[in-house]
Amino acid sequence: MVRIIWLVEAQKDLKSIFDFIASVSPRFAKFQVKEIKQRVKVLETFPRAGKIVEEIGNTKIREIVFSNYRIVYRINTEREVLILMIHHGARDFSERIS
Repeated sequence: MVRIIWLVEAQKDLKSIFDFIASVSPRFAKFQVKEIKQRVKVLETFPRAGKIVEEIGNTKIREIVFSNYRIVYRINTEREVLILMIHHGARDFSERIS
């Protein structure tokens, strides 16, 4: 089984998502965060489940898409995956990777 590590930036992204949605619906905010975490759990068994991030072009940098969010991660080793960021699809991704 692969260990999943959430980097600080990804943790901040998750909190920002929660805070933004919670201003309208705390219940839906909890649901969204829970669903994002569930999507990430698949990486414990299938670390290559996501597709390669086209803008980066590195086979170790991948993403899982959930709703409007791109969950970007790096396969660090065969036993470790780093969650790098959770990016909303309506925002400019190039700013985050430069």
